Amino acid sequence: MYGTKGTAIILEPFEPGDDGIKLTLDEARGGYEEGEQIVHTAAESRQETYDLELEALCKVIGGDGEADRPLSHELLVQETLLRMTGALEEEGGPQSRL
Repeated sequence: MYGTKGTAIILEPFEPGDDGIKLTLDEARGGYEEGEQIVHTAAESRQETYDLELEALCKVIGGDGEADRPLSHELLVQETLLRMTGALEEEGGPQSRL
């Protein structure tokens, strides 16, 4: 996540997860120092989380569950990714094909 006051929750490498996240702040806050640092976390596999997400998705597809986000959110995420890659450059352009 990138923000106006620094970056937070940069997980590198994404998988397999190491025991820390990279945090960069423009000034000290919340008990963390100014600048780049590694915040150590409990090393654990995210496999259980992935399994639960897949199970929930299968229920939605099968008609046995409700999506946890509205379709408008999913459209916004996809449009954002397309804009970031340059595949979607203007409002009302290629998004009408989605």
